[in-house]
Amino acid sequence: IDENEPNMEGLYRIGCVATVKQVIKLPNNILRVLVEGEGRGELETIKEEEEYILSEVSILEEDTGTHIPQSQQEAMVRNLKELFSSYSNENYKVGKELLKQILEYDDLQKLVDQIISNLSLHFEQKQSMLSAVSLEERYELLAVLLSNETEIFKIKKELQTKIKEKVD
Repeated sequence: IDENEPNMEGLYRIGCVATVKQVIKLPNNILRVLVEGEGRGELETIKEEEEYILSEVSILEEDTGTHIPQSQQEAMVRNLKELFSSYSNENYKVGKELLKQILEYDDLQKLVDQIISNLSLHFEQKQSMLSAVSLEERYELLAVLLSNETEIFKIKKELQTKIKEKVD
């Protein structure tokens, strides 16, 4: 993120393959670009031309979890729903409508993707989620992240309560 013109070593190998839907020129030489994600891709090569950069990307197959037993998928879905509910109870920024929407998903892959896309994460956390190719790996990373974030919010609330008591 700190490099203006990174080379191959300065780029993440796994990223989003996206289609540019709209480009809007704003004042002060600002461009707003609307893109639609198509899937994940792995960077193979990069070649700098005079006016642009050309890269070769291989499309990664989405892991739909068909190899995971149905009972295990059900357990994973229930666990994620519980973790997200706890997270939303501690984090006031998660609205009740989003919680309701998330709790309606029964497909593990869609549930994982929806939760990840609706979390406010640091770019490094987002990149680690994006780089996790297998569904089990994404599930585990997300479950750990939700547990940790929920615990952090609880500690933060306890600290705020103690400070408020001392001030009062």
